[in-house]
Formats: sequence, structure tokens, C-alpha cells
Amino acid sequence: MTMIIAIFSFLVNILVDGYVFILVARTALLWRHAERINPLMQLITKLTNPVVKPCKKWLPDYHGIEIASISLIISMTISKLLILCLLNLTAPKSMIGLLLATVMQISIIIINLFCYALFMQMLALLKNNPYREICALLDNVTLPILNMLRRWLPSINGIDISAIVALLLIQLMMIVAIKPLLHLGLKLTFGDN
Repeated sequence: MTMIIAIFSFLVNILVDGYVFILVARTALLWRHAERINPLMQLITKLTNPVVKPCKKWLPDYHGIEIASISLIISMTISKLLILCLLNLTAPKSMIGLLLATVMQISIIIINLFCYALFMQMLALLKNNPYREICALLDNVTLPILNMLRRWLPSINGIDISAIVALLLIQLMMIVAIKPLLHLGLKLTFGDN
């Protein structure tokens, strides 16, 4: 029985986190005013519109931020944690733990999106880039943070190391703050199991 629960837990995690990742990408790109004619943006829009459009009737955008997408991100993450509780035949032990775990899981997804965008940009620099449109979209997400780092970091012999420093700082933040807070939230939600 525990193997079946583990399989269902795995599937719930993969499916929900994957879709939340796409919703986070949509929210970040629209917040950064990404071009809607970009092929990657069109794909993200097609994948998320069936869920986001109906929600926009009740949750309109606010100053360029899609409140419907953010609400879906939060509600899907909370729902995932509640489904995992049900699969383990337990009730959430703490609502504060549930909210903390939700915020930390969403934070991890946002950080992963940023890291993947940085890695894709670095790979695109290695050879002749046939994916200029996608790189422009990635720049839209990563440049605000990279430009902030570039103000403090000099290039070394003409090589920009801001992306490497950003990845190192992100990993440090994950180790020091986000993972321990996620662990605390999960422990408060599910108990000492």
C-alpha cells in the first residue's frame, strides 16, 4: 500500500509542480512585459489560458500583474499539499505550517525558473544562436537581477561573471533559508513523520 501512495504522491508532485512552474513563467513574463508574439510565450499562454481565462472574470489584472495566475499558483500549491495529506490519511496539523510550506514551495519554483533561464542563456552563448527570440524572453526575466549584480561586480578580463555569482547566491539562499523553512512548514503540516 505504501508503494501505491508513493507513486500517487510522486504523480501529484510532478503534475502540480510542473503546471505551477508554467503558471509562474507566465506571470513573470507578463509582469516583465514579454512580447506575446514570441513562440515560447505563445506556448505558455496556450497551456495556461484554459485555467487562467475563467479566473480572470473574477480576478482582473492589477497594474500589469495577473492576479488570477497568482491565485491559481497559490491555490494549486495548497491543494497539492492537502492531497498529499489525504494520501497519507492525515489532516494538516497546522495551517501556519501549510501556509509556510506553500510559500516556500512557490519560492523554490520561482528560483528554479530563474536558474533554468540563466542556464539556457549560458548555453545559448556557447554557439551560434538560432534561438534569438527565446533568448530575448529569457533576458526579460534574468536581466533585472543580473544588471543589479553587474553594478557591483567588475568583469574579469572582459568576461561577465554575474550569472555565476547569481547562481551561487541563489544556492546559498536555498541552503540557508528556503529549504530549512520548507522543512519546518512540512513538519508543522504533516507532523513529525
